[in-house]
Amino acid sequence: MLLLSLVWLVIFGSGSIIYNPRKVTPESTSIACEDSVVKLDCEQKNGIIRITRANYGRLTLTLCNNHRTTEGSSVSCLLPDSKRIVAERCDGHPKCEIMASNDVFGDPCVNTSKYLQVYYTCEPIVYTLPPLTTTKIPTTATEVTVTINNPPQIQVCDAIYFEDRNWPYTNVGEVASMSCIPPKVGRITWRCTGNGWEGERPDDSNCQTPVTAEESTKEVTVPREEKCRLPSNVDVEAISPGDVEGFKFGDTLTSRHEYVGWKSLRVNATIEIEFKTTSSGGIMLYATDRRKTDFISLIMKDGHLVFSFNSGSGALNLKTDQKYNDGKWHTVEFGRNKKTGKISVDGGAAKEGTSPGPTQSLNLRKPFFVGGINPDLSSNDKVKKHLQGVLGSFEGCMRNMKQNYESFGQSNAIQVSSCVANLERGTFFNDQGCYITLCKSYISGVGGEIVI
Repeated sequence: MLLLSLVWLVIFGSGSIIYNPRKVTPESTSIACEDSVVKLDCEQKNGIIRITRANYGRLTLTLCNNHRTTEGSSVSCLLPDSKRIVAERCDGHPKCEIMASNDVFGDPCVNTSKYLQVYYTCEPIVYTLPPLTTTKIPTTATEVTVTINNPPQIQVCDAIYFEDRNWPYTNVGEVASMSCIPPKVGRITWRCTGNGWEGERPDDSNCQTPVTAEESTKEVTVPREEKCRLPSNVDVEAISPGDVEGFKFGDTLTSRHEYVGWKSLRVNATIEIEFKTTSSGGIMLYATDRRKTDFISLIMKDGHLVFSFNSGSGALNLKTDQKYNDGKWHTVEFGRNKKTGKISVDGGAAKEGTSPGPTQSLNLRKPFFVGGINPDLSSNDKVKKHLQGVLGSFEGCMRNMKQNYESFGQSNAIQVSSCVANLERGTFFNDQGCYITLCKSYISGVGGEIVI
């Protein structure tokens, strides 16, 4: 009888192993004529869909034109929202179908037959096997030591169907996002963790019912703190400001980001910014030409957002009905396609308009400003008119700033700090008798008022 004193069963050895470490596949394309279906498929490649480009419109006469007609057909028909619409439905899924129709995309060029062209890649799903552990299992005749794998920590959350929504494959640490169910506006989010989708259901706390026009005219009241958040005696080294939420503008009148690497805004552009503020006014975005004729801007004025542009023959100004200086995070999406401009907030209905005159292209000079402008521009009368008298920097926070659904990129930050959750604006006085000298002398005259 042969007795084993010790048996080792080794599965893979120590360390971690990457399964399926393939690179992203080359870009594929799929085309569907108007009122037919585009089909995207990464299932055969064991991957998930990532949309890189898309357009619903017409850029050539050779596609979806069996009769080879040219009369009344535009070959410069672009819909900037095409990529976002397709990505929201297809990103993260192994297979996807989407109808090329005006019901899905709207009609970017009336009386022109259109087609949907989508470019996409297939991204692999990558799993990591964690380090091994060793366990001793006693038996009557032998003692067996078994080396086994810990439960794997996933790197991708599986696509699931939950409450009439298709949630896509999502990488660990990322947040999937969808529009709220009408009539509510905003975004529903669901975070992917190493143990799978976080919680039992998505987070819909940001979904809100739109206010009526009558309600939107009411003054926004920001509740005051009943007391300072800090005690009179503070251990400064023990203070934790909290997580960084974005960029904080407004510490000075000229606080700003300057960008020189933006893509051209000449014909069309879609810009998206997340922001929060309790201030009633400030510059959020601005760019102009050398002569200060053409310009594009987004400002906050009296709590309302105002999007404006002038391509040379007259300005278009679009102002939101509702105020958004309530101290909460909001997402504004605005842009233009030739003479047509639009703006929407938190996924709500867009306000649209058309600029006057015949010119359709913007001629802008870099840099592009975000959060404020160069002080040399503040004294220019034309710039003052562009910005409707709002010349100070935006007093608040911004994040996730995108041009055509891609990050703004690198900037030159001037007097911009980090926006953190626990930071309170103001000056803190401790119990050591500190004070501030505002001015050495002051003549009040026969009366005056001090507000603190």
